[in-house]
Amino acid sequence: MAVRNIDVFDSSLQKTNLWIKGVESEIHSTDRPRAYSALRAVLHALRDCMPVDETAKFSSQMPLLVRGVFFDGWKPRRKPRRYTKDRFLRAIGDALRGQPGLDGALAARAVFRVVEEHLSPGEVRAIRFILPREIRQFWSELSREEAEPAIPPERPAPSVPGPYGAVPGGY
Repeated sequence: MAVRNIDVFDSSLQKTNLWIKGVESEIHSTDRPRAYSALRAVLHALRDCMPVDETAKFSSQMPLLVRGVFFDGWKPRRKPRRYTKDRFLRAIGDALRGQPGLDGALAARAVFRVVEEHLSPGEVRAIRFILPREIRQFWSELSREEAEPAIPPERPAPSVPGPYGAVPGGY
């Protein structure tokens, strides 16, 4: 049983390294501590503007070590912070002090792309949907995927011919 637990940590370390390497690539750096700082700053800013239950769902798909970073120092709030885009980027920038040349927007773009690469598309859509509107729009602007509407548009029911003419949605 002890060997199985070690395998869990080894696997998490490998997956965490992939996340950090992804951030390194996106910020055009080979400085691992710098990439880690970006990952941490953006995850904390995201966490702080999410409801508690969504925070738990979001973290469930993260590698164990990334999940630990995500929750490190967290003080759950009854209501999530309603960041504007500027305030969100300022929170990231404040956490990145001491990292010259690495601003909040660059870090956010890097982490958003890494999250999109490693989490299921459904989870990414769910997280983006619950974020404050300006942050959701900002993520959509930076996304590799085509931007999705905040609420999927309803499709009209097909008309089905009937004895009294076309009947929307059938009969």
